[in-house]
Amino acid sequence: MNNKISVDGTRLDHEELPDESVKRPDEVLLRALDITKRLTSPAGSWTLFESVNLSMQHQDTIAIVGPSGSGKSSLLHVLAGLDRCDHGDVSLRGVSLFEGSRQNILRKELGFVHQQHHLLDAFTAVEQVAMPLLIQ
Repeated sequence: MNNKISVDGTRLDHEELPDESVKRPDEVLLRALDITKRLTSPAGSWTLFESVNLSMQHQDTIAIVGPSGSGKSSLLHVLAGLDRCDHGDVSLRGVSLFEGSRQNILRKELGFVHQQHHLLDAFTAVEQVAMPLLIQ
């Protein structure tokens, strides 16, 4: 299933991740519920994105497109748990990225490859993504 962007409004708050050995194709892996991100500076404040709802299942592919400065990278940072949203929640396999200890979830369950020069030349794309697993 590609480009599926939907949410049923159910908020999932589990203490631990489900058993990884059981993979269900219809399982929601990443869910964003009503997320909003605002920025404030001396020049004023503005909303980067508002009330975004997203649901991704196993093998889904999505594209986030827009002009430069429209909030694409900020949205990806919130979805990856690298930055917090001002409203809403993001969960990975039913576990909130913004409540409790998220370091274990982020280290074991989610990878993020930056678009800048933060990659290591000596490693393949797969090795770059798997790097956090080596650091445990």
